[in-house]
Amino acid sequence: LTAEAERGTIDGVLHVGDFGYDLWEQGGRVGDSFMRDIEPFAARVPYMVTPGNHEGGTNLFGDLHHYVKRFNMPMKERSSNSFFSFDVGPAHFISFSSEAYFWQLWETEKQFAWLKADLAAVDRTRTPFVITMAHRPMYCSNSDDTDDCTKVDSNMRLGLPALGMRFFAVEELFLEHRVDLAFWAHEHSYERLWPTHNNVVYNGSLEEPYHNPGATVHVVTGAAGCREGHDEYKNGPRGDWSAVRNLSLIHISEPTRLLSISYAVFCLKKKKNNKLTNSDKYQFKSNRLRIATTQAND
Repeated sequence: LTAEAERGTIDGVLHVGDFGYDLWEQGGRVGDSFMRDIEPFAARVPYMVTPGNHEGGTNLFGDLHHYVKRFNMPMKERSSNSFFSFDVGPAHFISFSSEAYFWQLWETEKQFAWLKADLAAVDRTRTPFVITMAHRPMYCSNSDDTDDCTKVDSNMRLGLPALGMRFFAVEELFLEHRVDLAFWAHEHSYERLWPTHNNVVYNGSLEEPYHNPGATVHVVTGAAGCREGHDEYKNGPRGDWSAVRNLSLIHISEPTRLLSISYAVFCLKKKKNNKLTNSDKYQFKSNRLRIATTQAND
């Protein structure tokens, strides 16, 4: 990332939650070390963040306190870095906290109201791409845990349960406002979905499933892993919606390119035997937004 930033081939970095493991440890010295590690590239390009489950605590105590104090995102006075949006060329990026559906409950109602208003205000003639990032995914195929994304009644998809009902449902909001791409993390693996809503695949066509799809494309980007290791796929895909799964370290060797108002390329590679090989590549085309993809190569 430092080399890419120095060459000017990337315009920014998205870090989808869980920092330093953990920022507050050793009296904050782990956080200090992490901030020094990212400084060579974070000082050159925007380093955009969203909170993960390892940012637990409150704004005044624990890891969340470190997260709030160490980073300065748009709208910080209103959201304490939990939710915000920004535009880059033809793309509207939205960062929001998945933790509002688990422990950060004081943010849930305010965040959801803001998310609805922000999505409704997007001008698709100016920013046809709508891309979100939050830590815990709506879907995953991992077999070694019982995380929310493994459940049919996922909080991230359906909203918080109360009084026999569901409140603040994000997936319906994504469908209503045609969110095109959603980046997630949390699972220590990589997985890309076919266009999916409510566990149903909405491919554009048999020949070109990503051409003018009918739902959001979800990408889980946690294959770098952590001190806890990787999350396995021992049982294969959890549903027909899983297109690509990978446990290898993902390296952005061909940076994301938002080339024009109608075209962008995402390319990710994995390191195998000390060599980089193609792992996954997909490209966007607009007309609303048309998406095409190439299959992964092992």
